Parts: sequence; structure tokens; C-alpha cells
Amino acid sequence: GQPLSSVWYWCVDQTLVQRVFSAKSLGHAQGGCSLAGYLKILPPFLMVIPGMIARCFFEECRRSDGALFPKWCDTDLSTGQGANQAYPLLITRTFPDGLRGLMVVSMVLAMMSSLDSVFNCVATVFTRDIFVRFAHPTASERCQVWIGRLATVVAAACGFAWLPLLAGRSEGLYLATQ
Repeated sequence: GQPLSSVWYWCVDQTLVQRVFSAKSLGHAQGGCSLAGYLKILPPFLMVIPGMIARCFFEECRRSDGALFPKWCDTDLSTGQGANQAYPLLITRTFPDGLRGLMVVSMVLAMMSSLDSVFNCVATVFTRDIFVRFAHPTASERCQVWIGRLATVVAAACGFAWLPLLAGRSEGLYLATQ
């Protein structure tokens, strides 16, 4: 079931489709899609295996009564909430300072890239599919740029307004949006 839903997501998600449309040629678009498909193999290695490593550290600490890996005994990774801490704990407890900083920077940059794609998508869809089609078909490019910027500001404001609602939810962002 998962490969089918992944293909569906990669084919109909507007931000990803928009990136394919911006390719130089059909060959570049096909190559980008193929590369993205092969990169879908990486998430188990990047998420599951580090979690398994953290769990091994935790179990060895419990088995040795704190003689091995004593830092891992204070967090119970056997609960759902504790298991969510496995990856961040693995990074903070095993990586040196420079590598921890690199991990933080890479996560922030990935988040910025995702936000950029979403804001670009919102601006494009609103401007071209709603504003130009229904409100002002003869709008100049300058007007369309300003409408796109306004749509981006409104989308960002809606996102910030939604944050307090999410802060009160303990199950996390993914479950709160389902």
C-alpha cells in the first residue's frame, strides 16, 4: 500500500508538480522525477535505522544497569512519547558540536526550502487559477506579481494564526492535521 500512496503523493502534490513544470525540458523533468523516486529509498535509512540505534543504546544501558551508555538510562524509549525523542537524543548525545550544528543548519534549510515551495505554490495557484481566471483576466504582470505577494503574506499569516491551535495539541503536527 505504501508505494502506491507514495506514487500518488509524488504525482499530485502541487509543489512537486510545479517543480516538474519548471524543468528546462521533458528529459530534465523525467530525470528529476526518476531521481526523486530513487531518493524515496533513503527515508528508512535516515529515520528508522537511527531510531533503532538509539533503542539499542537504551536497551544496553538498561541491561547493564547504567554501566554502558549511562546517558541513555534517563529516557524511557519504550513509550510512544519517549520513542519520539530517539532521533534528537541520538544527535545530541553522540554527535560532536560541529556536526550537531551542521544537522541543525541542514534541518532549518530543508524547512526553508519546503516553505518557499509552498508559498510559491500558493501564490501561483491563487494568482493564475483564481485571480486571473475569475477576477481580472487582463491583469498586467506587475499586478499579478503584487497579487502573488499578497497571497503569500495572507498564507503566512494564516500559518502563524494556526500555530497557537497546534501548540495545545499533544499528539503532534501530523496527527493534528489529519
